[in-house]
Amino acid sequence: MEPEPPAIAQLDNITVSMRPVGRVLDRFILKIQPGQVIALLGENGRGKTTLLRIAGGLLRPDRGTVSVLGVDLTAHPTTACGDLYSVIEPETPYDFLTFRQYAVVHRALYRLWNDDDAHRFCTDTAVPMDQTLATLSRGQRLKARLACAFASGARFLVLDEPFETLDTSSRGYLRTRLAAWRAEGIGGILYSAHRNEDAEGVASGMVVIP
Repeated sequence: MEPEPPAIAQLDNITVSMRPVGRVLDRFILKIQPGQVIALLGENGRGKTTLLRIAGGLLRPDRGTVSVLGVDLTAHPTTACGDLYSVIEPETPYDFLTFRQYAVVHRALYRLWNDDDAHRFCTDTAVPMDQTLATLSRGQRLKARLACAFASGARFLVLDEPFETLDTSSRGYLRTRLAAWRAEGIGGILYSAHRNEDAEGVASGMVVIP
């Protein structure tokens, strides 16, 4: 039997409590293998965004660990974040930049950054690259951030409701990009969705937070 490939990301026994609701995640476990695109489903207030913030290194759980390509995200955040890109509210603090300027920042941070891929994503989804991000619509800002995620070269993407504010054409484009990511089989994606239709035919697996 061939050994199992190393996980892209692993969440072990993630437990979080918040006032006043109490425990929102209880010993949550998830392993994402190369080529997997996992959709996180559940009603509002069930802990989807909290879990994504933990997976993206933006929030520390009360208990449990997160690793990216075998690197503990809490103990070694700088190393782990080189292979991690998250698109999670609130908005980026770089909204005073144009997309082209925003890309320059990413080029310095991500060793595998791909300018051509970033510009192609923006062109294909009608994102103006010479306007400041603050002047774009919410949907356009989301597409700009998604463009950066796919162009970053990171092997683990964490996306909070990436379909939610997109127009029909851009939703179809994102579905195509997710399918291509699965077919490439190199990285993994964890994303949240309100509607089953945003997971069906796109995700390789679905996880429901009850």
